[in-house]
Amino acid sequence: MDEIVKNKLKNCRKSKNRDCVIEILESASSPISVEDIFYILKKKNKKLALSTVYRIIEKLIYLGIVQESIKDDERAMYELVQNGHRHYLICTKCKKVVPVDVCPFSDVENHISKESGFKITGHKFEIYGECPKCRANN
Repeated sequence: MDEIVKNKLKNCRKSKNRDCVIEILESASSPISVEDIFYILKKKNKKLALSTVYRIIEKLIYLGIVQESIKDDERAMYELVQNGHRHYLICTKCKKVVPVDVCPFSDVENHISKESGFKITGHKFEIYGECPKCRANN
């Protein structure tokens, strides 16, 4: 667990279950659903109810450790709050999620902020399409 997360948890009581959820989020290469976290915990023989995992995620969101990153038609996906932010390519067929390393909106965000006087605190950007594997199967 990194120091930023530890610092945000310093006033909270210890929780092995919460630490397991954070560990799963840290090891995830892309945003993950609560249901996926629940199934990973089951594979590790952790006996938590799905509702408990939801409560842990809600608490981590409240503490600023986790954010809802992507919401498709079926479910929300979560990831640890990063320095900065991330954007994603999402396959509409297989639901594969690929992070995009660049943000094309930094200059646009600054311009909009100057023009409107609006203090922009963030944005989300998702691009939908078909990944190479799904396109090859057409």
